[in-house]
Amino acid sequence: MACYALYNPKIDSFAIKNDQGSMVEKSGVKSKANKWIENNYKDMSDTIHVYKKQINSKFAHSSILSAFGNFELSEEHYQGVSWIFDRTEDRDIHFQLLSLVNLVLIQVEMFYRVIKDYPIVGIVDDFTFRYEKIHGTVTLLNDFYKLIAEELAKGEVVEIPILRTLNEEET
Repeated sequence: MACYALYNPKIDSFAIKNDQGSMVEKSGVKSKANKWIENNYKDMSDTIHVYKKQINSKFAHSSILSAFGNFELSEEHYQGVSWIFDRTEDRDIHFQLLSLVNLVLIQVEMFYRVIKDYPIVGIVDDFTFRYEKIHGTVTLLNDFYKLIAEELAKGEVVEIPILRTLNEEET
């Protein structure tokens, strides 16, 4: 929505006042914004969809598989116990955080491109330098975690020493 607002900054395109005088989102505006992004920044839109699908399918939304990991029946007290946050192994949290970082970076890049095309706001002078520095670090992390994932998939790795080291530093 924010990128679409840079293209079309008129508030009445997005919201209307309800009977109580509060601003509410206009019906269909999200679809309109998504269609605009799809038509004008297809590569970015496609990449965001890939990351969102990955995040949604693996850890952001409940599924029958994730429910078993976050719910227990207590025979002792005859009740169900559930957790607000997923019970996740530490190594998986690293993969999840990296997925979120990748999604944020692609969104930042899309904001940058939209702002360049519709310059109603400014960009700091050293944005490109800072973004490329962060992007380079995340690319190295992606490569590193891809290798870890390959080893985990083989079933031969029980524990990853670098993750144990990181956990020890936290305590």
